[in-house]
Amino acid sequence: MVVGVCRLALALPGVNSLKEKRGVVRRVLERTRQRFPVSAAEVGSLDSHDESVVAFAMVSNDGAQVDAMLERVAQYVESLGLAPVTRRATQRLHAGPFEDATVPRAAGEAGPVLGDWDAFAEEGA
Repeated sequence: MVVGVCRLALALPGVNSLKEKRGVVRRVLERTRQRFPVSAAEVGSLDSHDESVVAFAMVSNDGAQVDAMLERVAQYVESLGLAPVTRRATQRLHAGPFEDATVPRAAGEAGPVLGDWDAFAEEGA
């Protein structure tokens, strides 16, 4: 099983309140969910009105399919023109057989990291 996660940092120029931000982010997430078979949520910069970090996730048995779908999702979000993408990172996690499911994996065994995943580290975390 392969789990793919794509995080996108969105700039929100001209947004002056958290209420306005929620409206823009909601449109990005809803339109993307309607078009692609992914889970989506706002995952960072929650208290900032001029930036948001959103994440999209997909599970499949084919890593290439996950990579291709998340690439299409990122391109789609950029094409919406609602909020410019300023940073992007994709990570693919591989889960072993059911028999191994109770054994926690070390962070270094999570799978290949594509992009600058550390750029999304929350300050103070």
